[in-house]
Amino acid sequence: MNMTRNIKEGLVVECGSMFSGKSDAIRRKGKRYEYAGIKAVFIKPDLDNRYDEFSVTTHNGDKVPAISTDIHGSLLSISDVMSSDVVLIDEIQFFKEQVIEDIEQLVQQGKRVYVAGLDLDFKGNPFYITQQLMSIADEVNKHKAVCMSCGEDAYISHKKVQNDKLVELGHSDLYEALCRSCYSKKNQR
Repeated sequence: MNMTRNIKEGLVVECGSMFSGKSDAIRRKGKRYEYAGIKAVFIKPDLDNRYDEFSVTTHNGDKVPAISTDIHGSLLSISDVMSSDVVLIDEIQFFKEQVIEDIEQLVQQGKRVYVAGLDLDFKGNPFYITQQLMSIADEVNKHKAVCMSCGEDAYISHKKVQNDKLVELGHSDLYEALCRSCYSKKNQR
């Protein structure tokens, strides 16, 4: 039951640390559009195969089918993206700069685009792609995980292993969500 409907074009960014519910937020939004008969497509970077190669999968196991795509490629070359009214992209921080221009073009074409991604790397530096999309978004939602040390609101994904790899896929085996205070304490060691 896919039909074209007039939807409000725009860009919504769901950001925050790991374990904060970003992927779940876009999963739920996409499913709502699908229930209404509005064509939605989920996109994920092909390098993220932690849980499933062809689905956006949350840390608690909820999933929706997704197109796995090259982070260097153009979203505009994907026929399902071009024929959908709503485009939902997970792990946006891994994509290359081309994605910013692609998203702007999709919005200009009248599409609603949702992206989910980390706003900060494990060192506390902003991810460039997420930062740029936040600045041009119609709406930005900052999600908070629970600090795995003290229970306060977390703001960063702390890496448990000692290395400087900026892109290292993992889940609770490699990362933990921490508040500012606990993050500072762990990095003073």
